[in-house]
Amino acid sequence: MCRCLSSAAIAQGAEAGREQVRAASSQLLVANPIQRYALGDRTPGLQYDADGSLTLILQADAPKAAPQGNWLPTPEGPFNLLLRLYLPKGGALDGSYRLPTIARIEP
Repeated sequence: MCRCLSSAAIAQGAEAGREQVRAASSQLLVANPIQRYALGDRTPGLQYDADGSLTLILQADAPKAAPQGNWLPTPEGPFNLLLRLYLPKGGALDGSYRLPTIARIEP
């Protein structure tokens, strides 16, 4: 599981953002049983944490103890995570914006 993307951090860089997973070997979208290929601020069922941050679950298997709306399926092996910023502003335009931290959470 991976905790990432503070909604405040995205807001500093753009009006909206979207996360997408691609297989490292091919750079193609990852086929998955729920046919979800990205998570963004308009994703149905997305649940923010009490502190306003957003915990995205990036893993191959469906989470058991976390919101399904926050799950972005990944392949079993290596993958790349892409963040797209829509209507970038401020630091995203001048190069000073720093991407939100991604942290691995051990089960």
